[in-house]
Amino acid sequence: MGSVRAAERTRVGLARTHGVTCAAHDPRTGSLLVEYDPRDIDANGLVARACELSGLELAPPRQARPSAAFRIVGFVRRADRRTESITGGRVNLGVLIPGGLMALAFYSFFKSSHTRLPRWDSLVYWGYSVFVHAHAGATRDSP
Repeated sequence: MGSVRAAERTRVGLARTHGVTCAAHDPRTGSLLVEYDPRDIDANGLVARACELSGLELAPPRQARPSAAFRIVGFVRRADRRTESITGGRVNLGVLIPGGLMALAFYSFFKSSHTRLPRWDSLVYWGYSVFVHAHAGATRDSP
């Protein structure tokens, strides 16, 4: 019965809050429906007010986990630095990957009858595209 009283107290308090146009409690489901004008109160302020009225404690926000794309980019950057370190700065992934694709293209053109291997011309295109993209900032005059 205490939770019904707390819900009703919260409903009444929210209904009196500036920006709230309607607050309704359904004791059967335990839900509290709040309609509000976002020009007068934001959702975070509304949740904070509801917690204050009901005596609930707002949980601290969870730390956002890096997205999969962010983790993949980080992994590739670390691999690139490691490759440069191992080769003494002579080779990085911007050279190694396109070179590997080109080598695979030559193999595909001259030796392969393997149906699972991409066509040689696709491999050449991918190798060229990766190389150009990886070296987009390089000037034409650099050695």
